[in-house]
Amino acid sequence: MEGDRQSFQDRVLVIRRESVSDLFPQHQGKKASEEMKKYLEPTPSVQSDHPEIQAKVKEIIFPNDTVVVKTRKLVEWVHENLQKRPVLSVPNALEILRNRVGDCNEHANAFDGPRTGGRHPGQMEAGSSTREEGFTITHGMSFILVRGLPQMLRWDSSLRM
Repeated sequence: MEGDRQSFQDRVLVIRRESVSDLFPQHQGKKASEEMKKYLEPTPSVQSDHPEIQAKVKEIIFPNDTVVVKTRKLVEWVHENLQKRPVLSVPNALEILRNRVGDCNEHANAFDGPRTGGRHPGQMEAGSSTREEGFTITHGMSFILVRGLPQMLRWDSSLRM
């Protein structure tokens, strides 16, 4: 739980929101390095090479947009176009694009399909925490890798941030 973005002390979890204002122009538009290419491959749950996902990428983002602008456009599209409600499923980007419904896991997966299809490396992660009341909550979100930056940038399309 301890890290550069969060800390836990005296039963209080503090999460520091990252700022994208520190992204320098030299990080924009560069091709993914060899070590980042593994984050661009289609998977059974992120079918980024599917024609429907590729068409949606072309509809939402433009080639000359910066990484930050592309990411914000994708986050906004997912937030505005997916109905927010729990579903019992193993998320996959293509079904989510077609059905347009889901919780944070579906939002993250729906974001990752076009993100990967748009050739921006990153990954989806999920975490859980046990509440004082005794129940456990989980939350899924996405990360974007920007070449030259020391850490991934976190994006949460279900919360629009």
